[in-house]
Amino acid sequence: MRVLRCAVTAIVLLVALTVSAARPTAAQTDAGPLARRVREIAARFVAEPAAPDTLFHPDFLAQIPAAQLTGIFRQFHAQAGAVVRTVETSSRGTDYGEYRFETEKGMSFPAKVGIESGAPYRIHLLWFGPPQSATQSPDEIIGKLKALHGRTSLAVIRLDGAAPRLLHGLDPGAPLAIGSTFKLYVLGALAQEAATGRVPWERVVRIEEGLKSLPSGVLQSWPAGTPLTVQALASEMISISDNTASDHLLHLLGRPVVEAVQKTMGHATPERNVPFLATRELFQLKTKDHPERMSAYLARDAAGRRAYLDDSLSRVARPEITGFELRTPAAIDRIEWFASTADLCRAMDWLRARTEGEANRRAAPARAILAINPGVELDRKAWTYVGYKGGGEPGVLNMTWLLGRRDGAWFAVSASWNDEAKTVDTAELATLMQSLVGLLATAD
Repeated sequence: MRVLRCAVTAIVLLVALTVSAARPTAAQTDAGPLARRVREIAARFVAEPAAPDTLFHPDFLAQIPAAQLTGIFRQFHAQAGAVVRTVETSSRGTDYGEYRFETEKGMSFPAKVGIESGAPYRIHLLWFGPPQSATQSPDEIIGKLKALHGRTSLAVIRLDGAAPRLLHGLDPGAPLAIGSTFKLYVLGALAQEAATGRVPWERVVRIEEGLKSLPSGVLQSWPAGTPLTVQALASEMISISDNTASDHLLHLLGRPVVEAVQKTMGHATPERNVPFLATRELFQLKTKDHPERMSAYLARDAAGRRAYLDDSLSRVARPEITGFELRTPAAIDRIEWFASTADLCRAMDWLRARTEGEANRRAAPARAILAINPGVELDRKAWTYVGYKGGGEPGVLNMTWLLGRRDGAWFAVSASWNDEAKTVDTAELATLMQSLVGLLATAD
């Protein structure tokens, strides 16, 4: 797995069974075919599920064989018990719905169901999220974070009111490695420069071969010279954590601009990220094929490191960035991007404040970009805005949200997990954070 990823949704989901995208249409009713199919699905969570037979579209069963599907129902039943109640969480049509399935063991999990728009209304889309305890409290979740190996940190801050208020914390001031969450600071610099007109969102940037990085992302495979707007690059950088997009934007803005914006956005120790690394540079420094690069970099002071990046590493061609299939942590305490969870909550609050209202119209696209990928499935009836960025590499994981609740309350939530000796489990942290954010939906 490549490092510097933020597409946590794709990692945390236990089941993602999709044949074709569901097409939302008119509002559904409890007596309609979709509601009937949801009840039939709920009835399959038993020790010995019935065969899928005519309930599913043949194209669906071609991708997910009946035996595998039966095993999924059986696995969920063993973990969470039978489904005793289904609650619609998003009303988006007669052939697609999002739900919360509640079980006899006091657990719940999100579900998405899509059916044909006409008879016989067979299921062609089915997705389940991980089961969670419905009775967890913030203290229980924090206790589970403490019990994880390595080092963990959490900050949950309420942003509205007279001043930001820490609601829940676990070592929130500790600067830890954050992986691709560093891209929040690149987005902040873009918002700042767009507000002044120096770097408008519609400005066109052409992909340069010398700025291509490694995945995650897709732009590393696009032809050099391909034109993209700054807003398109930023959207790729945040939504799918495209490393080539972030490196092009860092080059466009200039390293000093991004370094300076960290303090502006509330980072307590911005010097930890000087010089501010591009993803391509991190790959070059950590490649096992050239261990001398890491040694040469670490032996220098900040000025020397900047010169080394600008002079020596800038001449390395992309085909030479090899040997980076890391399976275990590599220098995550020395070569990474660092911030505390409190820092990241302040960064989200800064982005919220600087993208609000007519006075901040030029910076407003940054808020929409943050909301493209929510990280995990959340109750959209409770949350009117979900902004997210996360990241990691072996031994590093961070998940950070900006949340706007339907009643007007705003929250920032950030969790980090570092272990210098072993890898960390994305699904484990994501499940805990999904539960914690769910509790905030009704918190005072």
